[in-house]
Amino acid sequence: MLDRTIDPAMDFVRRRVDRGSRTWRVLSNMWAAWRALESVHRRNPLIRRKWARRASEFDRSLAELATTTDDFFVVQIGACDGLMADPIHAWIVRYNWRGVLVEPQRAEFERLKATYRDRHDRLAFENAAIAGVDGTCTLYRVKDGGLAADWERGIATLLPGADPKRFTAEIVPCMTFETLLSRHRVSRIDLLQIDVEGYDFEILKRLDFEKVHPAMIRYEHRHLRPGDQRACQAYLAQRGYRILEMQFDTGAVSRELE
Repeated sequence: MLDRTIDPAMDFVRRRVDRGSRTWRVLSNMWAAWRALESVHRRNPLIRRKWARRASEFDRSLAELATTTDDFFVVQIGACDGLMADPIHAWIVRYNWRGVLVEPQRAEFERLKATYRDRHDRLAFENAAIAGVDGTCTLYRVKDGGLAADWERGIATLLPGADPKRFTAEIVPCMTFETLLSRHRVSRIDLLQIDVEGYDFEILKRLDFEKVHPAMIRYEHRHLRPGDQRACQAYLAQRGYRILEMQFDTGAVSRELE
């Protein structure tokens, strides 16, 4: 029940409420209370073991698919530099995957290409965001002078409402999922990997599953609103996937693999 209140409150805060106002403080306190409850939940050892089992199950399925699929193909949305908190870097290197790696931040995109400098014959790169249109869009990222830790370089989102004291807005190239796949002549995706700071569900809704049905999907759910997290899982389940919710990510395995 609580998440049904938090979700619209977050939308309202993001779009309508002036920071520093009384309404802002009230809703911020609601969000803090929700996060506190969530933190208690995450520290539960039974829950952590369940997440670990699901992560192992996802990795086993991925390893089986990787070793039995000729010319395994990955599409990664939000690749950052290809190293920082990247769950598929080791897989790409070990199994010599082909694929398309997408990153909208220019500096991180250059690092990404450098990370895979010896694999440009197997990997294609796009310095763009995946959005609803082809052209340009606004990306919100942590200001260079506001980085509290190096990993915050990877925090960038298309969702509005970021704190202007910490985030800067910049215009970046964008394209639709359809354009991305058409440009690189992608007709099969073995793994779709998404990490876009709360925009993950929007990305998935823009994929035409009738044309391309990834064998496996992993996306970061930790920045999704609770209602969107449930809706995203239901959306994929309706399209033939078995859902494996982990600590920060959700895995989806096509039932065609079973």
